[in-house]
Amino acid sequence: MHIDLTALAVPDTMALLRPVLPEPPAAICEVGAGLGALAAALAGAGYRVTAIEPDPDSAATAAERGLEVVNAELRDHRAPGRYDAVLFTRSLHHIEDLPGAIEHALDLLTPSGVLVLEEFARERANEAAARFLYDAVDLLAAAGVAAAEPEDDEGRPRPTDPWQRWQDSFVPSGHESPEEAAHRPLHTGADIVAALQAAGLTVTDQPTIGLWRMVAQRLADTPVANDVARRVRDTEARRLADGSLPALGRFLVARR
Repeated sequence: MHIDLTALAVPDTMALLRPVLPEPPAAICEVGAGLGALAAALAGAGYRVTAIEPDPDSAATAAERGLEVVNAELRDHRAPGRYDAVLFTRSLHHIEDLPGAIEHALDLLTPSGVLVLEEFARERANEAAARFLYDAVDLLAAAGVAAAEPEDDEGRPRPTDPWQRWQDSFVPSGHESPEEAAHRPLHTGADIVAALQAAGLTVTDQPTIGLWRMVAQRLADTPVANDVARRVRDTEARRLADGSLPALGRFLVARR
């Protein structure tokens, strides 16, 4: 069982959202709401929230929080001109039809509405980022609080070189199994920015941390897990501030 990152992730995202969202009780649509933690925080702040979540089990959990939940894909949600903001919280990179998803999200917005995205920027990765990730993963696995790096599909150990491990994990090779391909993001952060601009939108792009999530998702659900994740996050933030790590997150705000 893996760690629940809600206690760390939701306050971070709310801090990014507050300056760019309209004031409550504005109508907000979150696409890919998962278990509904962020949507619930937004509702608690006074927003009128609709959570779109295609996975039925996750949608059911979100509904148990008292949220308005639409168990559907974005393309199937019809509410033109209803929302003051549409949020994609690390979800747009999984939607195959990127231009179509952006067009549909814009149709859901009021004329003055805002499109807000929290995304990864894995295309900015370098060897320093790979070393940070895999040094942390290996150390935590050795301490028994995180899952070890799995072997490849043929039972061979992963490469020891961090940059090669990054390439194997995040860069499509063209020779992947369907299972491997299904777990890779379909679009980079740069792809998403380009698609937003191609739709005629003005985009602001704020660099954010992102490596800590890749470490934290490997943590087992133990009493120390949240403290470990917090320390990894804070270390990454310091390293981003001093320029020794790239920003592997993007916070995007797009307006007509």
